[in-house]
Amino acid sequence: MDFFNSLLTRFILAASLLLALVVSLSLTYQGSLALQNALSDWHNQTEQLTMELVKINALADKYKQNAPRDYESYNRDLVIFNEQFQQAINTLGQRIEAMDRHAESAAGNPIWWLLNGDAFDTLANTTQPAMSTGWSQFNSRLHELIGDPEEPRLEWAAEYVIESGPTMLADAQMLGSELVQLEASVDNQLSQLNALLLCAVVGYIVAGFVAFLMWVIRPVIKTAKACEAVAAGNYGHAVDIQGSGETRHLQQSFNELSWSAGLMLDLVRDLSRSGNLGRKLEGILNSGQKPLGIRWVGLMQLGQQDAELIDCAPSHVHKAWRHPRVSLHKSFGRRLKATQGDQWLNIDDLSGLALNHHDERFLREMHKHAHTNFITGFGFSGSDGQAFLLLFASDGVAFKPHQKELLKNLSGLMASSLLEAIDVSAENQNMPKNQVMTENQNTGKPEWLVS
Repeated sequence: MDFFNSLLTRFILAASLLLALVVSLSLTYQGSLALQNALSDWHNQTEQLTMELVKINALADKYKQNAPRDYESYNRDLVIFNEQFQQAINTLGQRIEAMDRHAESAAGNPIWWLLNGDAFDTLANTTQPAMSTGWSQFNSRLHELIGDPEEPRLEWAAEYVIESGPTMLADAQMLGSELVQLEASVDNQLSQLNALLLCAVVGYIVAGFVAFLMWVIRPVIKTAKACEAVAAGNYGHAVDIQGSGETRHLQQSFNELSWSAGLMLDLVRDLSRSGNLGRKLEGILNSGQKPLGIRWVGLMQLGQQDAELIDCAPSHVHKAWRHPRVSLHKSFGRRLKATQGDQWLNIDDLSGLALNHHDERFLREMHKHAHTNFITGFGFSGSDGQAFLLLFASDGVAFKPHQKELLKNLSGLMASSLLEAIDVSAENQNMPKNQVMTENQNTGKPEWLVS
């Protein structure tokens, strides 16, 4: 049986695919959660950044309006304002770094690639890096203006914050707004993706169940009903082959078993009836066509010098046969002679054999009338020692081993029936069998074969 047509193989492949779908669904769900968390954290950090920018802008504006005018007030602001100012700057840097991490986490998520949206790539690869670059420039310029940390130029720093802060604040607010839209879009697409995968898993399970019903359950039920029909006496009943793998093999085996049983009953019925040799051969042909694929049956008599085809079925073939004799001294004749003593003859390339032995016209006639390359046959002997050979031609393909085995098992029954027909015909003619075989060759059919 073909490995890929085996039900076990298909079951393993189907189970593997189902497992892959379930794993894909699980990984997609986990990736979706990770992407949603990354986007949510990115958005939260952006909101926190916006609040910190508002705070530092307000702080700078307040300092600008209340800048110290003497040394004492400057020292006081150095202790109070500078500490708050430096803490706000550090917090902004931390927010930017956190935003970079979350943006990188979201962009590295496989689900991000699966969704493959232009807006996603723009935010992660353009907007966020631009904001980080802007912050680096802002922070660098701010420290240049502050100068010596021991005596910082707080008023210059406040003026710079008032000048550049609103731009960063607007960028952060715009990024936050875009992240809100992105989160909504991602949630929608992830819901659709997870629903699609879930539907795929459910649909695959349903399809697998339907396939199991069609390829396993239904053929088994039909085969069981066919078994009941055969058990009721309907031998030869066949079931339509609709299964796959082992169930298909089961149906084929059942049909062969049913046909074999029908063949044996038909042969017993046909061969037990009285009739001449031609009718017996026709009965063997008719009974063996379906179960064994037989398309031609011939009976040869083996003499001392040659072998002769004395009858065959279909009957019209024998009338058209022009060269029924084979010399036992030639190559093919020696193969025929070797069948004496209940031996079997097997030919698997009749056309090649006819070409290699072009002087043996019987081979060309056999290939012409049998329309096959595959011939098998068995030898048997009559009560007086006369040797015969019963030949079978297959229907275009070689006989299968079980078909040959069945022919061997039925060979005794067929030989007995054919010998009986020969004996009856000889007695009716009141002539010895070996004389009857060769007496009236010009008629196309020996007279003792006619009822």
